[in-house]
Amino acid sequence: MRWLMLGMLLVMPFEKNPYLKISDNFMGVIPDFTVIKCLGLLGLALVFWQIITGQVRLGLFESPPGRTYITFLLLTAFAAVMTGAAMRGITRFMSLALFLPIMLVGLRNLVDFRRLLFLLPGVLILCLPYAYRQYLRYGGRLGVGLYEANYFALALILLIPLAFIIAKQQERLWWRYAWFGGVIAMLASVVMTGSRGGFVGGLICLLALSIRMAQQRVFFPMLALAGLLASVVIFPTVLGERLLASGIGASGSEVADAHGVAASNEAHTELFYAGLRMIQDKPIFGVGLGRFKDESLNYYPTLVKARIAHNTYLHIGAESGLIALGCFVLFLILVLQSLNRSAQYALALHEPRIYEWVIGLQCGLCGWFVSAFFVSAQYEKFFWAVIFMTIVLERLLTDAYWTRVESMSSPRPPGAGAWPTWHPA
Repeated sequence: MRWLMLGMLLVMPFEKNPYLKISDNFMGVIPDFTVIKCLGLLGLALVFWQIITGQVRLGLFESPPGRTYITFLLLTAFAAVMTGAAMRGITRFMSLALFLPIMLVGLRNLVDFRRLLFLLPGVLILCLPYAYRQYLRYGGRLGVGLYEANYFALALILLIPLAFIIAKQQERLWWRYAWFGGVIAMLASVVMTGSRGGFVGGLICLLALSIRMAQQRVFFPMLALAGLLASVVIFPTVLGERLLASGIGASGSEVADAHGVAASNEAHTELFYAGLRMIQDKPIFGVGLGRFKDESLNYYPTLVKARIAHNTYLHIGAESGLIALGCFVLFLILVLQSLNRSAQYALALHEPRIYEWVIGLQCGLCGWFVSAFFVSAQYEKFFWAVIFMTIVLERLLTDAYWTRVESMSSPRPPGAGAWPTWHPA
């Protein structure tokens, strides 16, 4: 199971590659049937088999985030049924849900979790040379020919803090240099994507990481934050030109015309009002899952062409209603609370490395939550992989803590001086 899960993550950045597409649909239910979806179905079948034979416990409802996520799925599906939405929108959310049971079964201990944790940023770093090759081949913004540029930027900012934590923890010097080189490449890639929403989220995640690491007198995140700002201000990058085009002034207007940013800004504003009108018109069940793009012209006729919302929260609220949106926001809050509990368990278990992993996950998610105001990213697999990892991590640490409590007369109080170095078996 763990190797199947790792295989899914390895092909995740290349999912849109036409060579990994198996068919247009699977049995008329799952659209755009790709290799990763095939692996997901195989993994789900193995999960059901292990549950039926009593080999594992799933425990979907054991944590508040898990219960809230299931509630969100049910609310979304119910709203889709009530609005007569197409099956395509429903199956997209349900296919993402395959990750959770596979992770709950596949990640049985902290060693498995560590492998997955290292693989997530590692696979993004390894695919960067191919992304650069596609960038040189097609031009435009980094991500073209591999991924959509804005979504690629969101995946990068989500995992940059975690990659930094991994680099910081490396004991071998050459491994540390390799990981830090990967972090620098990821930061440069965010600039090359030209994503304004990704840039804002990157600033937030680096700022959060700088504050957390300053307590340990680690100042690399501050330097990275300053470098990210300087690269946009000093060097002639696509991102800098797009940010300038978003400003006010004659020079900004000229650049906007050159890059088509003025039209993009106008479309984003119109889409925002279109989404608000959808929510005002149908606040309970929304206009239907997967229908925002088609309905945008009806609710804002001055739009040049139909578009998605470019705002994750507005998109969910418009398509599935305010109840589903409230459940989604509550779910995100509970995920952050779950990470706080995981940090407390890591302290109680005297595991400083796991505690730092939690910091990396928290900072990356904070950046993603901000960027989600500028991009409709509710279907992004890297995001859901990280979210589900937080649910699994709390369960693993809870089991480890109570196992230690049962084996000791009284657990040691947490203290920085008592922390041992954690070496996975």
